[in-house]
Amino acid sequence: MSLNRCLVFVKKSWGELVFEGKHGVLIPVVLSLGIAVFCGVGTIISNEIQRKYYDQLGFVDVGNSTGIRKLVNRLFFVFPVGSIVCYLVLYHYFWKRNKSIPSKNEGEQQVFYQLLFTGGFYGALAVTE
Repeated sequence: MSLNRCLVFVKKSWGELVFEGKHGVLIPVVLSLGIAVFCGVGTIISNEIQRKYYDQLGFVDVGNSTGIRKLVNRLFFVFPVGSIVCYLVLYHYFWKRNKSIPSKNEGEQQVFYQLLFTGGFYGALAVTE
């Protein structure tokens, strides 16, 4: 979502190519689904994950901490940082253009800040782990 918003305002031609091209959002959705399935299957196979049942915890997936699992875990924290970068670029673009926040609407300003702070907290979580 943050990449879409950033490209719509900063580089409209790229945004149209990725999100509004001949096939609409079909290509990004199919690509994302393919990556998700590949990472899920790759994690299970490369780490020999087994599902065990514990009386006090319920079902728990256990396995080695090697293989593609580390890569997927690291990528999980890269996406919020990328989102922060997109929002900062978008904020800078609007600030430079209007010397103000992107929208005069108070509700939209709050959503913009909430998304920026949420991405920031995810980034802080990645640093502390």
